[in-house]
Amino acid sequence: MAQDHDRRSDAGEGGDARRRRLALIVALVAAALVVAGGVAAIALSQGGEEPAPPASPAPTTVEPGTTPGTTPTPSDDGVPAPTPAPSPSATPAPEPSLSAPPVTEVPYPTDPNHGK
Repeated sequence: MAQDHDRRSDAGEGGDARRRRLALIVALVAAALVVAGGVAAIALSQGGEEPAPPASPAPTTVEPGTTPGTTPTPSDDGVPAPTPAPSPSATPAPEPSLSAPPVTEVPYPTDPNHGK
């Protein structure tokens, strides 16, 4: 009988822990609802006043401008031809990189020949 009395006093302590846990869960749910409300408010404010017009449907048939297999000839209306791109230099030298310093030989501390 004495053991039953001890269990009852322990049950009261468990109730306190259960109430604290329930309060924590309620606080977490409330915080999640506040965050969800903020996200919804931002999403609705980004939407704008006027809804976007519906997209026009793509035409099902299109008449081609030229017949397949032919290349249109350029018309010479006095417009000069574009200048060609500059060719790469004959001796391509590597350009220095700004992201990494030049590599230097560093001997390992345990190397008896000091990198030689």
